[in-house]
Amino acid sequence: RWVIVGRNPAPAVQRLAGDGVVVTGQVVDDLPYLQQAAVYVIPMRFGGGSRLKLLQAMACALPIVSTTLGADGVEVTAGEQLLVEDDPQRFAQAVLRLLADRQQGRQLGEAGRRLIAAYDWDVVALRLEATYAAALAEAGGR
Repeated sequence: RWVIVGRNPAPAVQRLAGDGVVVTGQVVDDLPYLQQAAVYVIPMRFGGGSRLKLLQAMACALPIVSTTLGADGVEVTAGEQLLVEDDPQRFAQAVLRLLADRQQGRQLGEAGRRLIAAYDWDVVALRLEATYAAALAEAGGR
């Protein structure tokens, strides 16, 4: 079963709904969907913003297949914490590979969960405070 979860799915995505494909649209809580996922896919080809969904999937130790843009800004290594493919055919093959090779999926998921510790709010807040303190110290010295 393929479940597509996300706000405002395009009409082309909505038309995919049917046998074996569920299109939810926006959900109140996506955690139940993550808990049931065998593979988390991020086929992002354009757009911006934060990569909180990627970080959330990593925190759940899910095997992930993403495009380069989908993982942009997160210090991941393709093949270590997730698989990265930009070609649609190779992207689909990577998803199928993780569905077939649960051991590789577990290894990627566990590596992602270990990496995510660097993105914990407490860690990020300390880094941000240190950056502000350094900027204020530099500004005060002028």
